Amino acid sequence: MKQAEGAQKRGVLRAGKGRDVFLSTDEGRAWQIAHRLRHLPMVVVVDVRKAVQGGVTFRRGRNGMFIAPSLPLACLVNLQPAYQEQQSAGGFLIRRSTKGLEVCLVACRRRSGKSWEIAKGKMEPGETPLLTAIRELQEEMGFEAELRMVEPLGMVRYAFTAPHKQVRLKAMHLFLLEATPTPVEFHPAEGEGIVAVEWVGLEEARKRIRHSSLRPVIRELCRRYTGKNPETMLLTNDPH
Repeated sequence: MKQAEGAQKRGVLRAGKGRDVFLSTDEGRAWQIAHRLRHLPMVVVVDVRKAVQGGVTFRRGRNGMFIAPSLPLACLVNLQPAYQEQQSAGGFLIRRSTKGLEVCLVACRRRSGKSWEIAKGKMEPGETPLLTAIRELQEEMGFEAELRMVEPLGMVRYAFTAPHKQVRLKAMHLFLLEATPTPVEFHPAEGEGIVAVEWVGLEEARKRIRHSSLRPVIRELCRRYTGKNPETMLLTNDPH
């Protein structure tokens, strides 16, 4: 906390006494290290892309850590004015077929062009992450069917800039879901920027998904399920 307050005053985060700043991609590990310090602990979220653009050079340390001499305030996401964290949820809708496991993706209209992603959205008051994911899939893809969770896929975090250049940190809960009956006709929510919905194989989904927060998740699904017998996979958490 003390270093964070200093960064807000000086415009740069330094460890002090000529030491380097140590960083981790594992938030849990970062908290463990923070609690070992004498001062009130605080984990600072770093926008690595913005840091590199600002001239920061990262070095690899031991035990999966990264090292930098200092970090400019501009890349410290949760130290920005009017910072907020946004809770959201989404899901990978899947189906079994003779070709293997398939996933349903949505094509979103972005400033950079069409982007293949998953249906997702902000949690409403009183909603659980799972209920949000189910609602968002049904609304954004445009179908009616009963959805059940096959398994939770954890949570990813990423920073984005809201209107008026306000920095936000999105925490997105992810789920693997199945629908009964399996939808084949969709009515995309064009008002939400959804321009297409399509079933594709896992490997094709891996090629199409470019969002950095989703790529590790789809790679892990490919590793676990590609090439397996579709009749025997996905039995985890099956309530039937």
